[in-house]
Amino acid sequence: MSDFMIIGVAIVLTERNGFLFELQREAKWKRGPDAIIEIGMSCIGGTVEEGESLENALQREATEEIGCRVAFDRSAKPFSLDPAGNVSTLPPGSVPDGVQFLWEGNDPGFVPGAVVAVYAGHATARAAPGDLSGIVTLESGLFHQLATESSTIQHLEQQGAILREQTRIPRSARVKPVGTAARLLDLRRRYPELLNRILPRS
Repeated sequence: MSDFMIIGVAIVLTERNGFLFELQREAKWKRGPDAIIEIGMSCIGGTVEEGESLENALQREATEEIGCRVAFDRSAKPFSLDPAGNVSTLPPGSVPDGVQFLWEGNDPGFVPGAVVAVYAGHATARAAPGDLSGIVTLESGLFHQLATESSTIQHLEQQGAILREQTRIPRSARVKPVGTAARLLDLRRRYPELLNRILPRS
């Protein structure tokens, strides 16, 4: 049993030759200073309800968001990522089996000391957007470009991204990695060897 205050779960999903991410619901879209719509992009996941195991919470969220269950990669040497981006190794047995890493946020509204548990795996059927505006599959190199340059939906599609929409998404909208996706890019910059454990093709 974990001694951490885990309030959320997420999963890094591999699909074909890339990784599958969610695009936030339209209610969460924002306009930047230049009036361009910004859409948050993160990993599939959400909150853990009272009395719910982490894996059950993730299966519930996956079913709601992409219409299917997920399979977990059980090989993990777990670590934690603090709000400043510093990494600490977690001792064996300190987190549930299959957790790749924990991250603690410092975003407005984030509970101090609370963490998100991140798994890795793949969808067990063809994913389709459920209660999301859309989902997008990015080849790893294209995802890593988001660490240094912003991209529009149109640009990502031109570079080979596969977009599946529930809501019509403006092609001029800019994608902004948030949540777990933003932490993956932090790992890419600072600890690429740790990211390679989770994303073998990165």
